[in-house]
Parts: sequence; structure tokens; C-alpha cells
Amino acid sequence: QESDRPVGEILEQDPEPGTKVTKGAIITLTVSAGGDNVSDTYKIIDFKGRTLEYAQTMLDEHGVSYQTQEEYSDEVEAGKITRTDPAAGEELEKGATLTIYLSKGKEEKKATVPNLYGLSQSAAEKALTDKGLVLGTVDQVESSASVGTVVWQSVSKDTEVSQGTAVNIQISKGKSEQPTTPDDS
Repeated sequence: QESDRPVGEILEQDPEPGTKVTKGAIITLTVSAGGDNVSDTYKIIDFKGRTLEYAQTMLDEHGVSYQTQEEYSDEVEAGKITRTDPAAGEELEKGATLTIYLSKGKEEKKATVPNLYGLSQSAAEKALTDKGLVLGTVDQVESSASVGTVVWQSVSKDTEVSQGTAVNIQISKGKSEQPTTPDDS
């Protein structure tokens, strides 16, 4: 079909991209035959979630120059493309450079474990959540420390850990009074 798009560029597809079809189904493509007003641009396709090698193959076929940058992404696994600049669907002028952003994976946010010794359970939980940490298991143990206070924590204070790490604690339930029995020797 004659258009203002370069020769060979797919203009339409039936069924639409993303539609599930059975093996052997016919997919109709409408391809540009060029025309008098062909724009000398490259329409950027959506590379999100694809490998750099895939994008390189597509871009090299059209003579498009590109550069890469890395960024953290919670949605796209490390090593895959997160986005492009200009974005998918936009036109890239001849001679312009496309920037491809590659995922470094999720950003690992760190936190320093606070000192929980002597705190109540609720104060310990607040101290942990304020740092992006989680209160793990809570056990009651015999101790000479004040009843209801933290006497042990599973991760030492000032240790650097990933946010979301669980810290287990033990809370004093006081000392149980053991009756003393005389020695029967």
C-alpha cells in the first residue's frame, strides 16, 4: 500500500499484536510500498522486556544508531530493556541516536539495624518499620531484665541489611521463682 512510511515497513496487522492465534492461522500484514512523501524516519517499536541483542538486530537492519544506559527497574529483569528515548511509537529522525535503557534489576535498598535492647515489643516494631525492616518472631523468655523488654535480637545493631529483612526478638517475661530445695547429700 502506498504511504508516507518507508518501503517494507508494516503499517497494519490482522489480528492485532498480542492476540492469541492457533498454529497455522493466517496473519494479514499491510506493508508500505513507499510513495512520494516518504518520511526518512524510523518508527520506534516497543522493546520493553526484550534483550539488547534483539533490539540491535532490528535497529541494525534499519541503520539506526543507538546507545545504552542502565537503570534500576522493579518490573523488568536485569539485562532486559526497560524503555527507549524517544519512546516506542515515536519517530526517530535519520541520523539521530536512540537511547536504550537496560534494567539493572531491582534496586537493593539497605538499612542499618537499630539497637532494640531494652525496648518494648511495640517500640521495637516501630524502630524496625521506621528503617524499612520487619519484626519477625517474638518469643517470651525468662530473664532478669525488666518484664516486657527486648533481651535479644537476631541481627546485631548497626548491621547493614536489605530493607524488608525480618529481625526476630526475645522479650523478657521476668525470672520464674524456683523453689529452693535443701541438698539431700
